[in-house]
Amino acid sequence: MKSTLARMASLSVFLVLFGCASGPKNLTLESNDEICKSYGIYAKSPFFASLASTYKNEINTRKLIPDSEWNLAREGRISIGMSVCSLYASWGKPDKENRSVSSGSVHTQHIFNRGYKYIKPTYVYTRNGLVTSWQD
Repeated sequence: MKSTLARMASLSVFLVLFGCASGPKNLTLESNDEICKSYGIYAKSPFFASLASTYKNEINTRKLIPDSEWNLAREGRISIGMSVCSLYASWGKPDKENRSVSSGSVHTQHIFNRGYKYIKPTYVYTRNGLVTSWQD
């Protein structure tokens, strides 16, 4: 009983933090990055399989993730050379991002620590929209 109540409380907090359970209002108004991040968040929970499917369809319509990277995203893995959208689809929204812009390139440090203050974060580095390295 206590376990079921704890799960329901966790689900309620999740819904409040990540948006309304009724789903996206108009995906055409969302940026590519937000579409990919949302898929990454919803794909991790069986409760939101329908929403994940909706975002996946939008990703496919926009051709944001190549077929060769979908397996990585589904498995929650990353790889050198994968697109930023695939990174987001795989790991969800980073806790923080730092950008550095120079002539001809944009470097971004994506910091993932799953929202836990005392867990060692993973830093993923991208250049011009592709994963170049990570540090954990």
